[in-house]
Amino acid sequence: MSVHPMLTPFDCENAIIEDYYCKKCDFQTELTVFFKEHVSRYHSVKKEDPGALNNEYRIKNYFCETCSFLTHSAINWLQHVRACLINNEKTRQDELVWHHCTQCSYKSKNKSGLRSHLISRHLSDQDVTWYNCGQCEYKTKFKSTLNRHVITHHLDEKYIKWYNCNDCPYRAKTSCDLGKHIMYKHLDEKDIKWFNCDMCPYKTKRNSYLKKHVIARHVDEQYIKWRKCKVCPYKTKENHNLKSHMNTHHLDERDIQWCECKKCPYKTKYKANLKAHTRMCHLSEEKIRWYECQKCVYKSKYKSTLNRHVITRHLEDKDVQWYKCRECQYKTKTSYELKKHVKFKHLDEKDVKLYKCEKCPFKTRRSFYLKRHITTQHLDEQFITWYECKMCEYKTKQKSNLKSHINVSHLDEQDIKWFKCEKCSYKSKYKSALKSHINACHLTGDEIKWFKCKECPYRAKYSSHLRSHENTRHSDEKDVKWYECNQCMFKSTVNSNLKKHINIHH
Repeated sequence: MSVHPMLTPFDCENAIIEDYYCKKCDFQTELTVFFKEHVSRYHSVKKEDPGALNNEYRIKNYFCETCSFLTHSAINWLQHVRACLINNEKTRQDELVWHHCTQCSYKSKNKSGLRSHLISRHLSDQDVTWYNCGQCEYKTKFKSTLNRHVITHHLDEKYIKWYNCNDCPYRAKTSCDLGKHIMYKHLDEKDIKWFNCDMCPYKTKRNSYLKKHVIARHVDEQYIKWRKCKVCPYKTKENHNLKSHMNTHHLDERDIQWCECKKCPYKTKYKANLKAHTRMCHLSEEKIRWYECQKCVYKSKYKSTLNRHVITRHLEDKDVQWYKCRECQYKTKTSYELKKHVKFKHLDEKDVKLYKCEKCPFKTRRSFYLKRHITTQHLDEQFITWYECKMCEYKTKQKSNLKSHINVSHLDEQDIKWFKCEKCSYKSKYKSALKSHINACHLTGDEIKWFKCKECPYRAKYSSHLRSHENTRHSDEKDVKWYECNQCMFKSTVNSNLKKHINIHH
């Protein structure tokens, strides 16, 4: 293997660079040039005489011509250039040598990556050397992960070495987090190194996301190491999903470390959810970074929501990766919708975790519906964020209601996306209304999924009708929540019925 002539005699990669300490202050550095510059600037030359600084101590930049590497140290530069030349020579001479896993289709460019894979994926828990946190119950298979955990969760603020972003006020506790921030927020599209899937058009900015994608989409079932819940039948391909499941469904209430909003009563088990809540509810318009659709006027505060919008609204059916239900003919464009379908249509009542309201008998299968219920029914006026229409006096507690109002009342005819029935001339501005129409008018008895009452022979095509029936027929009078009209004696257990009554009679 040929190496550049000027680099042949250089062989001090393993040498330890000793720090230089200033005798007059606490300054220390590994580089002579920084030390000389410090002494010259602060201990030898008057500050008011900037021209007196000797050119000998000026800091020089050393950069690599084959990549974007930049340093002030000639030693580091020589080491880097030598490594670059050797790597380039290797790449030119022969193809990359892959290290393959003998138990699955995983492969890595280096042995350390394969070792990490074997430990994390194929080594049994009893054979693993666990690294335990001394301040909480956290444990991990890797020492580096434990160090990052301690820095992130337990290290006192005054001992943290902050990594600051040069382009915005963001700062991070680890260089890894800062690198991710720069990649997602400030790096130009052309400068990004994309990781592409060999089996589908998927691409991502992070290698770890590509690995997760391959495991989730393309690895055979027999090679998957399932993470199983010890308390219920739940299983998942990803360890972090299992942790989230345990925290959500099986963690004792007193052991939960709640993340609470400082501006309203909202609280959550996850820091990411608190950030999302703050961005959604309390961030001013000018501080929001919007993700805009290039094919329509849609915009979102979240990139994931924009991606879902593009898939569901603008992607042609032939380009869509469909998610199909194993129990029925249902299929959807997103895994999120498939999970909702399975949860609502095929899971038994005993296998579903119900979210119950603490102030009334309301219960639901989705935490989002419970939050919406609390916001609309029980939240104090002072904590409510009102969504107001800019074209009329309408206001609502739910952003989705405001969108619906604008679509119904203020959108031009040519801008409306109609949902049309394939069997008749019916059309609607709402997909849910089209589904209701199909259920009511075009489904035969065998095709309808009936919602049956457990107390009597009553059955309904809609779960909301069954709930209304149970509230009026089988609940105690004191447990029923009535929606009463302010102008007459009318009352109903269904809020929509009250609205219809007001529109018709008042």
